Amino acid sequence: NSTRNLNTGSGVPGFSYLYRIGTGWWRVTLEIYHENPDWNEAAFEFLRSRLVEIESRFGGALVWDEGPEVRGCKVSFESRNGGYRSPLEQWEALHADMIDAMIRLHRAV
Repeated sequence: NSTRNLNTGSGVPGFSYLYRIGTGWWRVTLEIYHENPDWNEAAFEFLRSRLVEIESRFGGALVWDEGPEVRGCKVSFESRNGGYRSPLEQWEALHADMIDAMIRLHRAV
């Protein structure tokens, strides 16, 4: 497996946060997953109806993935500025960037 994941609940049923890191990229994601696909779609559409506000609060564009072929829906931010194969001396800054992006995503939604 070429990616590493860290997933945690949000405190709200059906929503979780995910850090994912690859060899030269990383992503922070809000995952929307409930056993009822209609619930997933309604929650995603509610957030997407606030896209301009959410992206403004986040400070940049996000990826909005309805995910009909996968489990649930996702709102993500991805960076190509490093990954787990980056030199060790870059990891502290890389982790700080990932944490900052997750905090901004959490506050934006």
